[in-house]
Amino acid sequence: MLQVGLVGTGIISREHVRAIAHHPQCTLVGVADVVSERARQAAEQYRRHRACAGKRDEEPRPFASAAEMLGQLPLDVVVVAVPHGLHEEVAIAALRAGAHVFVEKPLAPTRAACDAILEEAAKMGRQVAVGHVMRYFPEIRTAREVVAAGTIGAVVSVVEVRHAEYFVNTRPRWFFDRELAGGGVLMTQGVHSVDKVQFVTGRRVLRVSGRAWYREDLGLEVAGGLWLELDGGVTATIVQSGYRGAPRHEIEVIGTRGRLRAEWGHGVSVTTSDAGYEPVPLHDGGGDPYQAQWDAFVASLLEGREVPVPGTYGRQVVSVIEAFYASSRTGGSWVSIET
Repeated sequence: MLQVGLVGTGIISREHVRAIAHHPQCTLVGVADVVSERARQAAEQYRRHRACAGKRDEEPRPFASAAEMLGQLPLDVVVVAVPHGLHEEVAIAALRAGAHVFVEKPLAPTRAACDAILEEAAKMGRQVAVGHVMRYFPEIRTAREVVAAGTIGAVVSVVEVRHAEYFVNTRPRWFFDRELAGGGVLMTQGVHSVDKVQFVTGRRVLRVSGRAWYREDLGLEVAGGLWLELDGGVTATIVQSGYRGAPRHEIEVIGTRGRLRAEWGHGVSVTTSDAGYEPVPLHDGGGDPYQAQWDAFVASLLEGREVPVPGTYGRQVVSVIEAFYASSRTGGSWVSIET
């Protein structure tokens, strides 16, 4: 039975609490948050989910800090769900305590911070996993399977679009603090887009050109356009905005024999003729992506395998976003991805 600790109880932590509670080989034993009441609430949430799963574990102990929890509990795994700018500090502390770590995306807001985490993991002989959960959504898994099957021929290009108002009152305020967030829309949501493009095509970004549009009062980008060159000569475009307007979230893959479109809430469809798009059955008929993510992570640990989304991959995604920022500062010049 893996003993799990959670650091941070923001919105995304609810998904992790539920996934841990429904895994038969995990138990959440500690929850740390600077707001003690939120730690207690997360512990109670876990107890309720565990009861629904037919288990009667003790309620996790709440702690006021990660250091306090790590000093008192022997943990196999620590889930890091704090603001981006704190990932490095918390992940390294957990690794030094002897735990594997599961870090919410991005791994860290800079390549240097990612390197510090990975160096500590190597020193301690522990694994680092990154929560790039979009690849576990049925639309994206289905898109990858269709592309891999050659249904639309060889991939030529990809277009990823995501629009959703970003600077809203319901978003935690740390997202609007550059030091804690590390960036704006592209650091928070653009990492998802980069991962989706790479996962669906099975290719890696080699270089980037892009432009960002900023909120000058915050120093954070509210929109951006990225032009990517992937290995094998594939190109991709990512367009994201946090301005007001109807939300849009889709990815289209252009192949030599057709096109694939995956739209959130509208499934996956393919066209290979002028007759239009035809729907494709979703992978596994749907399912909870956060549970699938957690199950795959735990299985890799128990079986002694590399985790499905390792820290080295998370670092590469952050490198793409850093290259985008550098390109934007120089008017859109091409920037190669450092390996």
